[in-house]
Amino acid sequence: MPFVIRVFNSIPLGPINPQEILAAITESNYETLCGQYGLDPALIDPGLARLSVLAAPKAEAPFFTVVYRTDGDRPIVITVQDWESGGSDILPPKSLQEAFAATVQVVRIELAEDQLQDLGLLLAYEVARWAAVQGKGFLQALDGRWYRLNVYKAFLPVGE
Repeated sequence: MPFVIRVFNSIPLGPINPQEILAAITESNYETLCGQYGLDPALIDPGLARLSVLAAPKAEAPFFTVVYRTDGDRPIVITVQDWESGGSDILPPKSLQEAFAATVQVVRIELAEDQLQDLGLLLAYEVARWAAVQGKGFLQALDGRWYRLNVYKAFLPVGE
């Protein structure tokens, strides 16, 4: 069963540019983030040495992957889907309902259970940060909580 972070965007992302995504997900301080996520900083160098973003040419597929592990190990899978007032099972806080109604695209960032203990967790949230900035969106985190980004691209919790 995958673990999913969902980003609800009011602006579509457009064509996937792997170099742009790679630049965006590596601009944060990974030492600090490892501390915040409870991850071992020793994971940083091996993960960054293998880090790449793979996408189909000319956006022919509605997904891309973030590779950071050895060959054959599961990458992070990101699916980009158009949104047509779906998600009746999703109930955002009242303060996000107007933004939720304006959602035109959902970005699903999927992790396997073992990726929650390695650099995958950090990278997944960095992809979510990139997607929310690009799509002027908000996100539902792995723990079900809701977040917006502030002007500094920091996650701010959203409550009722």
